[in-house]
Formats: sequence, C-alpha cells, structure tokens
Amino acid sequence: MGADQIAAIRPAIAEVEQAPSGEEWCASFEVPNSAHWVQVVPGTLNMSYPYADDPADRLQRIGIAPNTLHLVDWQPGKYATFTYAPLPNREIAKLVDRLFVTLLGCDGDTYEVGVALERV
Repeated sequence: MGADQIAAIRPAIAEVEQAPSGEEWCASFEVPNSAHWVQVVPGTLNMSYPYADDPADRLQRIGIAPNTLHLVDWQPGKYATFTYAPLPNREIAKLVDRLFVTLLGCDGDTYEVGVALERV
C-alpha cells in the first residue's frame, strides 16, 4: 500500500463525497505514461481493465473487495464499472491504490498518480 499515493487520492475522494446537493463530481486518477486510470463518483468506480476475463471473478481471485464492489458494466480490454456500498473516504482511497498495485500492476510505493476533479 502506498502511503503517498493514498495521501494524494484521498482528498479528491473527499471532494466527490462532499459535493453540494445537486452537484456531482468525478475524481480521476491516472498513472502518467501508462493506460492505467480509475474514476470515482459517489457510489461508482470506473477503471481501465486490460484483461479479457470477467472483472468480478478476477477481483475475487486476487482478493480485492469481493463483497464491496458489484460489477455493473465492462468491456474486455477496455474498462470495468462497479458500484460500491458507502465507505469512508480513506477506505475508498486504499481500494483505488490496491487496484493500481494489485490489479493493474503498478509498482507499490513508487508509482506516481495524477489527480483531477471535474463536475459531471
């Protein structure tokens, strides 16, 4: 788990969760010079998915939040979209970090993460 990465991810998650009523924000996280990205809006997580197999099965096999994430859409080799039950923003940030490291193969404590917020 990357403490620096979680520290960069968490404030954007908090902003998404604390959006004023009637506004929805998306936090986008990207690893520079790669095709790896994760987006979070309240209750939904969308990410790059470079594999051909079922994302829910893969997450279960590698031990990432099998009871927390529920697959709603995916396209092999492109993306996977999940819904998630309410979680503290620190837990969501830790989950995003685990996806980058365990699922997408980023290098633990050393990967860089770019953060962007946008209103949707």
